Amino acid sequence: MQQKIIYFSNLKNFTDSEQFSYTDLQISLRENQIGDQGISPLSSALAQCKNLQYLILDLFYNSISDEGTPFLGSGLAKCENLSILTLYLCENIIGEKGITALFLGLSECINLSILKLDLQQNKMGDIGASALGLCLAQLRNITDLALNLGSNQIGEKGASDLGFGLSKCSKLKILKLELYFNQIGKKGAKTLGFSLALCVNLISFTLNLGSNYIGDEALSGMTFFLSQRTNLSSLTLHLWRNKIADDGISELACALALCCNLQNLILNIQLNQINDKGFSSLASGLSRCKNLSSFYFYIWGNKMNKQGASALGSALSQCTNLSTLKLDFFESILNDSILDFASGLSHCNKLLTLKIDLRWNFLKDEALQDLGSSLACCSNLSNLTLYLQLNSQTQLGVQLLCSSLAKSNNLKTLTIGASSRFYQRNLSIINRNTFKMKRLVNIF
Repeated sequence: MQQKIIYFSNLKNFTDSEQFSYTDLQISLRENQIGDQGISPLSSALAQCKNLQYLILDLFYNSISDEGTPFLGSGLAKCENLSILTLYLCENIIGEKGITALFLGLSECINLSILKLDLQQNKMGDIGASALGLCLAQLRNITDLALNLGSNQIGEKGASDLGFGLSKCSKLKILKLELYFNQIGKKGAKTLGFSLALCVNLISFTLNLGSNYIGDEALSGMTFFLSQRTNLSSLTLHLWRNKIADDGISELACALALCCNLQNLILNIQLNQINDKGFSSLASGLSRCKNLSSFYFYIWGNKMNKQGASALGSALSQCTNLSTLKLDFFESILNDSILDFASGLSHCNKLLTLKIDLRWNFLKDEALQDLGSSLACCSNLSNLTLYLQLNSQTQLGVQLLCSSLAKSNNLKTLTIGASSRFYQRNLSIINRNTFKMKRLVNIF
């Protein structure tokens, strides 16, 4: 059973204490600017924590460089009983040399089962990522791993070597890997995907490859991984700004269709080049995810027309266990596509919570009426949020929307976002149409 966690927010207080007795420890020194000169005494004190099993160490924004990081690695290496480690080193100035020394020490902590590393916005590069891969290959007992390596100048080789290390973590069940704002390229992403396929026990997987410009071809590795890991229950994919087009997303859709145990899905494909063909293929894949209960979908920066909207609505209607749905359609869906989408959504009978961002789509009154009528058919819907800013609705459109929603029997909370000027003019209409619902209505 976990003991009481001992907490320190002052370096001297920790170094002056009796470290040998600690088993569960949290040290928060974020934004203290302890620098390399502070790392040395901190690391020496950690080395004395021979019984330490649980450690949270927050060194965010402390001007730590390659000179100080090796001391930290040496100190952690002495904590041979450590099983749970969370280490925040984000926004320091650690380069390849320091990162390599850190992971060399960390590789000695062979009893680690849960490891969470936040190293975003350093300069680890390919050499540092390769060192991390070698370290992970030694940590065979890890079941829960979270790595934030965003903005670290990692290229193709670094991503490939990191994938090799991850493939050796055969007990891994939960993996969160963030590689946004790097340069892993097509080859790096492809190799990473094939390596992850060897993590046979994964049930929860999060991958953020945002702004790596990997293109369609690189998705073959990721689709291979998904086709092999059909036992996944939770999946989060952030693929924004990656030059992905219809062919790439269609290949991904085929893999999603095989994830029959998927319950929670977050898919962020913003700022790509996906049109109706890709959305239709994606919808086909989603329709096979019969156990899906929660789905968050972000498509801003693409364009979904009637065909894609209709296919997506139809697909969601086949996800019969869906209870939570969040859709970001910011500047992405045409006015005459709303009916095609909403008609499918009306069949989601188990839907409880729905949030739709429809800003800047130039929706007209008829579109709002269609949307309201369809949503009113979601018999169990209790929480609804609609973002309608920067559209073309008039007073009549608001009245039609609210009148339709008033027919929803179980709606408890309604939140509508629109320009303050518009709703100041139409607040009385909204209140009149929603008052009889006896619901909490929030308008902003």
